[in-house]
Formats: sequence, C-alpha cells, structure tokens
Amino acid sequence: MAQMMPNELSENDRLLPGCSAWRWAPPLLSLLLLGLLLASPGGNHALFLWLNGLGSHLPGWFWANLTTFGDSMAIFALGLLFVARRPLWVWALLISGLIAALMVHGLKEWFDTYRPPGVFSAEEFRLVGIGHKRVSFPSGHTTAAFSLAALLCLQAGLSRRVRWGLLALALGVGLSRIAVGVHWPVDVLGGMAIGWGATLAALWLAPRLRWGLQLGPQRLFAALLTLTALSLLLNHDSGYPQARALEMAIALVALFYAIPALLRLWHPEAEARLGLLPPPPPAPQELAELAEAKPLRQRLPGLLLRVAGTVLLFWLILRSVDLEGVRATIGAVVPRLLLLGLMFILLSATLAAFRWHLVMKTLGFDMRFGFYVRSYFKGSFFNQALPSSIGGDALRVLDVKRRGVDLSTAFYGVFIDRLLGLVGLLLLNLLAHAFTPHLLPSGVYMTINLVVLGGLGGFMLLYWLRHFPVLSRWRGVAMFVEISTRLAQVLSGWRGVGLQLVLGILVHLLAIIAMFLIGRSVGVEYGLLVFAAVVPPVHLLTMVPISLAGWGVREGAMVGLFSLLGANQAQVLTMSLLYGVVLIISSLPGFFVYMSGRVRG
Repeated sequence: MAQMMPNELSENDRLLPGCSAWRWAPPLLSLLLLGLLLASPGGNHALFLWLNGLGSHLPGWFWANLTTFGDSMAIFALGLLFVARRPLWVWALLISGLIAALMVHGLKEWFDTYRPPGVFSAEEFRLVGIGHKRVSFPSGHTTAAFSLAALLCLQAGLSRRVRWGLLALALGVGLSRIAVGVHWPVDVLGGMAIGWGATLAALWLAPRLRWGLQLGPQRLFAALLTLTALSLLLNHDSGYPQARALEMAIALVALFYAIPALLRLWHPEAEARLGLLPPPPPAPQELAELAEAKPLRQRLPGLLLRVAGTVLLFWLILRSVDLEGVRATIGAVVPRLLLLGLMFILLSATLAAFRWHLVMKTLGFDMRFGFYVRSYFKGSFFNQALPSSIGGDALRVLDVKRRGVDLSTAFYGVFIDRLLGLVGLLLLNLLAHAFTPHLLPSGVYMTINLVVLGGLGGFMLLYWLRHFPVLSRWRGVAMFVEISTRLAQVLSGWRGVGLQLVLGILVHLLAIIAMFLIGRSVGVEYGLLVFAAVVPPVHLLTMVPISLAGWGVREGAMVGLFSLLGANQAQVLTMSLLYGVVLIISSLPGFFVYMSGRVRG
C-alpha cells in the first residue's frame, strides 16, 4: 500500500460529496422531527406510549438483542474489524466517540430529565430490563448506533442497499430504546442527530489530526479496542441478560477477525505496509532555545515569587475553610462527572487551537489544523503542569517561528489569539450578568461589570488604533498600532468578526460547563447560568501573575464569590482544586507531544 499524505484519503476511504443527501438529510430530518415533537403539547408522551405498546407485540428478547447494537462496548468491539485495514476509520471512530460522549453525557446532566419509568407506573407501559429513571435526554445507545452507521454510510464505495440496511439497523436501535421502555422519542431523535453529526465532525478532523495515523497510536487504539472486546466477552452487564449470548458473539467474532490484522500491525514493516505516517523526528530543543533567550538567573526570582505567592494564598484560604469538610467532600465525589468535565476541557482546548488556526491562516501562515492542536496542548502543558516561568505562549511562538514565519508575525498571531479569547470571556460574562442582575450583591455586580466593560472598551480602542498611524512614531506605541492592523486583518468582514466572537465565547463556555460538571460532582448545585456569571471573573483574576498557574488565586476567588451565594466553602474549595487537577491532566497530551519530537505541520 503506497504511503499517502496524512490529509489525503485512500481509494477505500473516499467520502460522499459534501452536497450528498446522505451527509445532511439524517441529522436535519431528525432535528426537524425533534422540533415538531417538542412543539406538540403532550406529543412526546403520547408517541412513547403508542410506540411502546406497538413494540409489545414482539418478545422482549428481540428488543434486548436489537438494543445491543447501540451499546458503546459493542460498537467499539466492532471497531476491531477496521484495525490495520482502515486506519482512518479507527481514528475517526474514536474521535466521534469522544465528541458524542461529550455531547450526550453533558446534555444528560444539564437537562436531567426523567425517563418513562420515572413518570409512568409499571401498569401503563412495558419495561424490559432495568428501569432507569433519570438523565434521559439524549439516548446514548441511539447516538452510538448512528455514529457507526454514519461512518460506514458516508464512504463513497458503499452500495445504496447496504446504506439503507445500516440506516434501518440504527433506526431499529433507536426504536428499541422506546420498546424496552427507557427512552422518550425526543431522546431517540436527539441521539440520531448527535451521532450522525459527531461522525461528520470526526471525518473532517481525523485526516487533519495526523497523530492518530501514526503506527504507535494505531497500536494503542488496537490494544484499547481489544481490551474492550475482551471486557464485553468476559465481564459486561448491560442490564439485558437475554442479550448476553449476542454480546459474547460480537466480541468473539471481532477478536477472531482481528487476529491477522493485529499480527500485521505489529510486523516490523507495518508502517510501510499499512501506509502509516513515519515517527516524529528527534526530541526538540525548545527549552534550550528559550534558556538562551532568557538566562536562568533572570527567570528564577520571578519563579520563586510565584511559589511564595501560591503558598501564602493557600495558607490564608485553608485558615478559613473546614478541612474535614473538604476531606468528606473528596470522599463523596462522583468520578463520572469528573471524567466528563475532563472531556469538556479537552474539547475547549481543541476549539481554542482551531481559533488560533484561523487567526494564523488570516495572517498568511496556513499550516494544517493538527499542527495547532499539538502546539496548543504543548503550551498548555508548560502553563499548567510545570512550575516554570517558561510560558506556553512562548513555546507556541517558537513553534510557528520554526516553520519559517518571522518572529513578529508569530508573536502577533499568538497575542491576537489570546486577545480574542479574552474578549469571548468578557462577552460571555456580560451576557450571563444580563440574565442574573440580582445574583451578586450590587457592589460586586457593578465592579465586575465595570471591569468587563472597561476591558471591552480597551479592545475597541486597540482595534481602532490603526487609524492613527502617526502614533507609530513613539516606540512604546508602535507595537500596538501594528497589533491593531493585524487584528483588523483577522476581523475583516462580518463573517470573520462573527466567527471569532462565537469561537471566543464557545471556548470559555465549554470550560465553564466543565467547572459546572465538577461542581455537580462535589455537591455544588447551581445552574449553568450561575457558573457563567461567577466563573469568568475568577478566570480574569488567575491571569494576574502572582502564583503558579493561578493556583491559590483561583481557589480564593471561587470561595469568596460562591460564598456570597451561600455555597458551602468546603465544597467550593474542593471543586476548584479538582478543576485545577483536571486542567493538569488535560494538558498531558502536550507532554507526549513535547517528548515525541518537534511539532510538525
């Protein structure tokens, strides 16, 4: 198999054209039906009872077995069929699984709606298996089934008959969730849209994130999928004992079929035979180059001051918070919500890398998206996980400079990216305060909003500074005039302005959702809008360079602001500490990028 460029597809991986109805009709139709059903008072419950009653004409074991094809363990076990045969499909399957999991579990926790067993009595409908009562919308099984169906249906080489068969199977999984009595029709329609949409996004991302197309990651993916299949075979309780034989059969078939593929994947010449990307070049020299630019004796005093500031802040915080309460809160944490928060942080960072990609593309530096993702995570690692004064932004500038861009353009690109992120944070906070004018005491409310409006005013002043080129005569102002010129280039046209503002807000909204989920995991029971009003000022304070990566500043501000709402201080402190730990964990991909070699385009 001839080796390809990582953003190219083999003949077996050609996708249907962008205008194809198979791309957009399933998610759009499901969203249309979802809207109509939501607009119909009582329609969701009535349709559930009708479909559930209709399904009762078939035996329960039939629906229990059909719903197995939406079990995420079964879906990933089936992913073994693609190992060493379709590397791009394996990578896309895992990306779509991550995106779908973020959306499904995030929406489940956000809406927290009751399932049919929590609404109807046992005599009113038929229940097969365990009667789950909470976190109904959307259906995870339907999402998983439609994710896999989309991955296959969107391949150009598939016959129309097979496409319709796969779509019918995925739809059958969705109907089975109603037939077994654990999901509403709106849950199924939501899962259809999310599953198909997640795969659309994954098929766009997979060839651009080249790391997943290397031999090492493909072996890792194969090992994970193999473990999933073994778990499905040996120790999996789906709640449907009638389907246990089918679960074992899926695992056995996947494992048996994957044996020759796994042998090929671990062959000494696997990289060349499978057309995978070569390993990265030798380890980078970022630290050495930065050390030459700023000697250690100049960096050390600032680092020591930050360490001292962090220790002092924590000493002050811990004096006023019940440590026994903190220990008790940690003992009662919900790990599932922590993991979900981590996934939202990863998504936020990836979206921030995409925003930086758009900025640099406008400035004339058009590298592939994967370059920005790797560089951004590497910068996050240096910002979050290392007690160092070597900033992640400096590493990002260095990465861009190495690709042949002049140092000033690299600096301006990173600076403008940071600036647009700050504007998004300010706008999000302003919108949240507009909907919660009485949440905080009036003095605190006015102070925060004056700071926010002042920041937005400063941004507008910088944006218009380019109209006064005479200011370039002053050395201290010339740099800001140049930034203003580059900023106008990035924000040219309404499309550019709108896209950057939406991305800026969405990046921080995802991070706030992560904080919201971590708060839920420790018992901080406030709505997402409250977090959107309280958390952005905390993020602003952590930008003040008086501690290591904002530790201590974040905890003190969180405890102080949430205490104004009557929150339990021990729970809030635990939430903030866990958020910091999640940030460090989310930056670890940057460690692997740094250790594996230079950031490549």
